[in-house]
Amino acid sequence: MKLRRLKIEIARLKREIAVLKLANEQINIDSLTGLKNRHYLNEESIAKMREHRVSKNSDIALFMIDIDHFKRVNDTYGHSIGDIVLKEFAALLQSCTRGSDVVIRWGGEEFLIICKETDRAYISLLGNRILDYSQKHVYKTPKGDIRCTCSVGFICFHQDIPRWREFLDIADTNLYLAKNSGRNKGVGTLHEEDSVAEDHIVLEGPKLDLFLL
Repeated sequence: MKLRRLKIEIARLKREIAVLKLANEQINIDSLTGLKNRHYLNEESIAKMREHRVSKNSDIALFMIDIDHFKRVNDTYGHSIGDIVLKEFAALLQSCTRGSDVVIRWGGEEFLIICKETDRAYISLLGNRILDYSQKHVYKTPKGDIRCTCSVGFICFHQDIPRWREFLDIADTNLYLAKNSGRNKGVGTLHEEDSVAEDHIVLEGPKLDLFLL
């Protein structure tokens, strides 16, 4: 009798654990796009990225992306059409990235991409691909075709550097610079661990310009 009760209690606990695990996973998921949301980027996930890296010599990159003039879409066509644009843009970003990259809806029309185990050739490729795909994409909606460009701010740094929050701020600042330089472009920083100077990249369409501050 006691063994039967024990088995019932174990089964109940397993069900509760499964429910809690599902609820915890859903906390990290954006309900509109199905992407991870900003709650995903916590100390635990950051620690796992460092722990599971394959090469200590590889870089990591953070891309902050914002849909240009998105408020105009909502004001002109309504929030339901804006939601269509957000969902398609989320899918567009996923089509640009590798399976190992993490695409996050950071909030509103702003998205974050985390590129692990990367190099600077891929960063240039990805930045230009995002700009190119965004510029060419047509959003088919019940209220007509809509086109939206995007702006990109990014930073590339060595994975051993633990200053995630600081680097997120730099990517966000670069996004601000891109938007205030006419939009539909990318601005990025290539951080060198032992260097005072930092390389900055400006992406415009398929062209990559590199200059040193």
